[in-house]
Amino acid sequence: WSPNPDAFLADLEVKPAALQALARSLRKNDPWSSTDTSAVSRVVFLGMGSSRYAAIVCASRLRSRRIDAVAEYASATAVHPGGPGTLAVGISASGGSHETIAALERHRHAGSRTVAVTNAPGSRSAESADSLVEMEAGEERGGVACRTFQHTVALLLALEARLLHAGAGGVDSCD
Repeated sequence: WSPNPDAFLADLEVKPAALQALARSLRKNDPWSSTDTSAVSRVVFLGMGSSRYAAIVCASRLRSRRIDAVAEYASATAVHPGGPGTLAVGISASGGSHETIAALERHRHAGSRTVAVTNAPGSRSAESADSLVEMEAGEERGGVACRTFQHTVALLLALEARLLHAGAGGVDSCD
């Protein structure tokens, strides 16, 4: 990994427009509409690096609202087993994280509902899940997941709103 300062600056300069586009998209559509969230008794977020860090924030928020949620390293070996009632959310900007793909597949085989959150709708991660939520963050060439992190948090807040029966339009009202 080698950060590229000029590309990172370009990534940062695109952030306001990308976040505005995501906000418009969230106002128009529920990104979780293709995900069956009925009868969800627990949410397991799976990711590596900044994907997991974004999930930690949202898992904590869900627990504060009495929803069983955890953010796990996708590479962990001692993990929640999954199964009916579990919504497993695999987060990978590239859609190519081997650990996240394996964790999604493990959950899917255990009977969990699975969803991939990614910038790459045709990726292996997306193929390994029951449904897909597109990040809409675009490619980041600077070596730092600045837009990806914020887009992931926004999309997971939309999931929180859906789980609380507010719908994606209720994201603005989340604390």
